[in-house]
Amino acid sequence: MFKDIVNKLKDKPKSNKYYSFINNNKLSKDIDSDLLKLAYWKLNKIDGICTRCLEPNPQCKYIERKVEIVNSNIHLVKCKKTYTNNLYPNLGNHTFNNYYPQNKSQEESLSICKLIANKFKEDKRYNILLYGDIGCGKSHLCSSLFTDIQCKKHFVNFTSMINEFRNRFTIRSSSNDIINKLRKIPLLYIDDLGKIIIINKGERSWIVDLCYDFINYRLEHNKQTIYTSNKSPNELEEVIGIDVVSRIKENTLIRLIKGNDYRKQQGKRLLDELSDK
Repeated sequence: MFKDIVNKLKDKPKSNKYYSFINNNKLSKDIDSDLLKLAYWKLNKIDGICTRCLEPNPQCKYIERKVEIVNSNIHLVKCKKTYTNNLYPNLGNHTFNNYYPQNKSQEESLSICKLIANKFKEDKRYNILLYGDIGCGKSHLCSSLFTDIQCKKHFVNFTSMINEFRNRFTIRSSSNDIINKLRKIPLLYIDDLGKIIIINKGERSWIVDLCYDFINYRLEHNKQTIYTSNKSPNELEEVIGIDVVSRIKENTLIRLIKGNDYRKQQGKRLLDELSDK
């Protein structure tokens, strides 16, 4: 659509809104029509240009480009995208700055996560699995890493993910859309890996196959993955299988985080801050 804007200008020059735009800005009528339309909306200070329909639409998911006009030439440039955390807005509350390590393992894990985030900017991908007791700070750290990295990303809780597949199998609904997202999203954060109650051996079989499918795909295609778990690698083998854990070990930094319940400490810190006010 709008591919023939320039031709339309010749047909109805007085009524067409782009006619005065071209003349006022001394632009050539041979300029690509899509760029012309983007430039028109940009100069008229209308925020949000859909790059498919090329109309102002702030809610459109394809808004990702803008134009600049330099010396009467239109230039299409990429906007700096800000990627938001889907499903769980609270992830954005976790940052490296508000993580307070209490021991050496937490300090080292914080340094490693910061390093992974910086390496991403150099187009280098590193996977990480943080495991440990409940409340030791692993989810906070991984959420901080997830928030810091700017790319298309997706967060899943392992238990919720398996339950979603259970429901789909029950109603015989296609699961291809979910599997494709797990495979292909550039950054995937899986929280509580292995936290599931397996009903029977048959169920364990498809859980193992499912995990191997998308985890193996991600490793082979250099897709970055962040994992947290309350289970050690040996304990994970009992849930998601030896082969899956072996593939994770092949290209993943695995760190044990030790410490007391981090959430209780956070609660105490918030209470102290409240008392100070």
